[in-house]
Amino acid sequence: MNATLNITLNDYNALMQARTNAEQDAAQAREEARVARLEDPSAKLDRLLVFTRDILDVARFGIAHLPPETVKNWPYETLRRAMRNIDALPDCSTSDRDMALDLVSFARECEVLELRRRGVSLTPAERAEAGSVASVE
Repeated sequence: MNATLNITLNDYNALMQARTNAEQDAAQAREEARVARLEDPSAKLDRLLVFTRDILDVARFGIAHLPPETVKNWPYETLRRAMRNIDALPDCSTSDRDMALDLVSFARECEVLELRRRGVSLTPAERAEAGSVASVE
């Protein structure tokens, strides 16, 4: 079924102007929503960032002073997960990323030691992945 609509030029221009206004209002609403998501009136993001940096200091201390060879059940999975998410920090720097790589490697060493402690045999691929840990036997 075909239909034909005849409107005046003034009505057509009014419809086009209304469409343009609606598009501008929608764009403005999207921008306001984006700004509102980034707002932090209670400074929670700043406090979370300070908390995270403090916890990283505690983690570094623990890694330096609690060797996995002498401490059972080292939380290597938690450390690995935290370091894989370090890019979520708003002020994440290259040194943070480098530290994360080192700590993920440390977590792998902890895992290998924990598996050995439990008597779990490593496959050749796991031994190769462990790299320097295999030579610590």
